[in-house]
Amino acid sequence: MNITVVREGREYMFQGDESSSLLEQLRSQKLYVSAACGGRGTCGKCKVRMMSGAQEPSKEDIGFFAEEELAEGWRLACRTFPKDD
Repeated sequence: MNITVVREGREYMFQGDESSSLLEQLRSQKLYVSAACGGRGTCGKCKVRMMSGAQEPSKEDIGFFAEEELAEGWRLACRTFPKDD
């Protein structure tokens, strides 16, 4: 699948992989996102907003985001495994 990241007004596009978390994929593209817990879903620092293709929230997402934020597509990158563009 294709992943498009918009950060600080710049757009980055790369080919995604279902078997890796979004955090891992972003780091492999040198797009660093803070994750003090090392990607274990405990710090809540790797917040990203999915503009499309957002999966059902993980239990960690539910712990860090309000219902409205979840509905807007906010997720933890370390707990997100993209399946669609």
